Amino acid sequence: MPDRERSHPLRDSEDSEDLRRLFRELRSQEALSAPAFQDMMVRARDEARQSTEARESSLQGRSGGRLRTVRSRLLAGAGLLAAAAVAALMLVGIPDATDHSFEEAVRSFSTNPALGAWRSPTRDLLKVPGMELLRTVPDIGDSTWPGRSGELSRTHSL
Repeated sequence: MPDRERSHPLRDSEDSEDLRRLFRELRSQEALSAPAFQDMMVRARDEARQSTEARESSLQGRSGGRLRTVRSRLLAGAGLLAAAAVAALMLVGIPDATDHSFEEAVRSFSTNPALGAWRSPTRDLLKVPGMELLRTVPDIGDSTWPGRSGELSRTHSL
């Protein structure tokens, strides 16, 4: 067993030389049978050109070429007509009575607390004395200021 572990076939120099030689021979045989790159490119270009020419001749062939042109123009015209009809409907619009009634219901719901318009239970806690000072701008040179006389006679509200 120990001899078998020490002598591995790929680690032995004689076997590895044989393996390298076999690979070199195989590579040279394949190189001889492989076509040149330039020849392959020329062939690919020729096949692509032939395919394109065949496709063009089938589209514009003598039989049915005119019919295909007329048919494609009719389909294009029908598509444009359908697009114009959709655009006209979008621009003109279709009046809908349900939209108006829905908007009215939303408006009444949001303004009437009895219908369920939500109001914060602590909203009044934010109203503090002197709040009017933050919402007004005094006139320059005016002697009436909310803090002095208690009235807002000549101030501008924001």
